[in-house]
Amino acid sequence: MSKIKILHITNDDKFIDAAYYLYEKAFPNSNKVIVTIPDEINYILKYIKNDKYLISKKNKESIAKIKNEIEEHDIVVFHSYDDFKAELIEKRNIKKFIYVVWGYEIYTNNFKFLYNNFEKETLNYIEKNNSYIKKKLKPYYYIVKSFFQILNDNKFKKLKKIKYVAILHKEDFDLFRKKNIINKNAKHCIFTYYPIEFIFKQNKDNKISGNNILIGNSATPTNNHLDIFKKLKDLDLTGKQIILPLSYGNKEYGKYISKQANTIFNDVRPLFDFMPLNEYNKLLQSCNILIMNHIRQQGVGNILAGLWLGSKVFLNKKNTFYKYLKRIGCIVFSLDELDNNNLNSLTEEQIKINRTILSNEIGEKRIINEIINDLNQIKNNQ
Repeated sequence: MSKIKILHITNDDKFIDAAYYLYEKAFPNSNKVIVTIPDEINYILKYIKNDKYLISKKNKESIAKIKNEIEEHDIVVFHSYDDFKAELIEKRNIKKFIYVVWGYEIYTNNFKFLYNNFEKETLNYIEKNNSYIKKKLKPYYYIVKSFFQILNDNKFKKLKKIKYVAILHKEDFDLFRKKNIINKNAKHCIFTYYPIEFIFKQNKDNKISGNNILIGNSATPTNNHLDIFKKLKDLDLTGKQIILPLSYGNKEYGKYISKQANTIFNDVRPLFDFMPLNEYNKLLQSCNILIMNHIRQQGVGNILAGLWLGSKVFLNKKNTFYKYLKRIGCIVFSLDELDNNNLNSLTEEQIKINRTILSNEIGEKRIINEIINDLNQIKNNQ
């Protein structure tokens, strides 16, 4: 069999290094990565450090060049999806695309999910902070909304042409098909950016060594921080530090959440700056409680790392990832179970159960085998 040629098209983001690592394990020396960046004169890369990747601005000139690259490759992997990637989709090359779901591009850009991602306290915050803007722009609000609805619909019509959709858990895949966001006949390709071996490198045996509480994964309202704060303020948190990862997302929202947390809790540590993975994992080790109140799939890397280390993980029971973890047998908890009696740590036996399940589900060997099988199938079907 001739060597397979794989093209990855991604944004400037922290995820791509893990993907490149996995795909190179599956198909050595077969992967080319193009990082697309905003068409700005002085744009500085935020996350990409690998000098093997090509950098391309999102403009008309680069569309033509990347289309030529697509023609020269057997498989094209879209990491996330946006207007620029939509421009690259043509009928003659449709069979070679794999779309790897990040989550935000569907949950935040598709009108079917508008306001469905927020709990009561967070929704009140959003409506309060948007009311002034809506009032000032009211004469133009519906015109602008209709315009963006048309653009959004056109983009997602193109997305539905892609026949291979990659995401770890089938629950999200099935939800997207049900809502007519992806092709109704799409094939689910199992993939994660977070195999255990990549998350922990040489430190797979590390375990929880503290009793702090980590809340959320970013400075975005979909974390529903305010609703968690309301629930936690009546619990006994003596000796526990509240850790808030706020390095990604909206800076103003992050500052607001940090301020609110400091008015409620005695010991708060907001994280405004990006941390290297090994340092972040050490921080996670200090947290025997991990709380993610997302309704949408989000913070997957944090959740998987927490489970492996031995954190007691609390998730919103509306979240498809919670349903996935329960289906495969992981010991996780819904936020309805968050009370003083449940602030203790997992037992050694419970940690062992979670580790065994995760080794089988997201071990490097399994993910690499899935990549090999899926890409060979795609190439053979062209």
